[in-house]
Amino acid sequence: MVEAIIESLQEIPPGWRVFILSMLPVTELRGAIPLGLFWGLDPLLAYLWAVSGNFVPVVPLLLGLKAFFRFLAHKGFFRKLVNWLRQHTAANQEKVRRCGMVGLCLLVAVPLPGTGVWTGALVASFLNLPFLPSLLSITLGELLAGLLVSLFMSGAVAVSQMQYGFWFLLALALLLIFFLLRKRIKK
Repeated sequence: MVEAIIESLQEIPPGWRVFILSMLPVTELRGAIPLGLFWGLDPLLAYLWAVSGNFVPVVPLLLGLKAFFRFLAHKGFFRKLVNWLRQHTAANQEKVRRCGMVGLCLLVAVPLPGTGVWTGALVASFLNLPFLPSLLSITLGELLAGLLVSLFMSGAVAVSQMQYGFWFLLALALLLIFFLLRKRIKK
C-alpha cells in the first residue's frame, strides 16, 4: 500500500511528497523523513516538511475522534472495531494515565511503529483528555520524534558512507533485533 502511495506521488516535488506522507497514519514522519533524505532533501528541510505535514491531522483528530467513536460504538460491525482499537491502545493508555501529559508526549515522541500523532490522538480521545494540553503534548512529542528520526537518519547516512559503514549498520540492526526478540521471548 505504501509503495502505491509513494509511486502516485512521484510527479510532485520531494518536499510536498514528504508533507503528504507525513499526514498518513502508515508513514507519519517516521517514514517520510528517511524518504525525504533519499529523495535528496536537506535534513532540515525534510524535518520541516515532515513536521508540518504530520501536524495537519492532529487538530481534526483531537476534535473529531471522540464523537466518531461514540457513533461507531453503536453500529454492529464497527462496535468490534472500536473495541479492538480500545484494546490495542490499552497499554499506551496505562502509560499515559501514569505519566499524564508527559506520558502522552513521550508516547508520540518514541520513533517506533505504532506510536505517533495518530496513536497519541486516539489515546487522548479514549482517555477524554482536554484538548489544549493534548494538542501541546502531541505537538511537542511530534517535534521530538522528528528530531530523533532526523538525527538518526543523518548519522546513519554518514556512517553508511564510511568504509564498512553498511556492514556496521547491518550488524547494529541485527543486534537490536536480537535483543528485542530476546526480551519478547522472556515475556
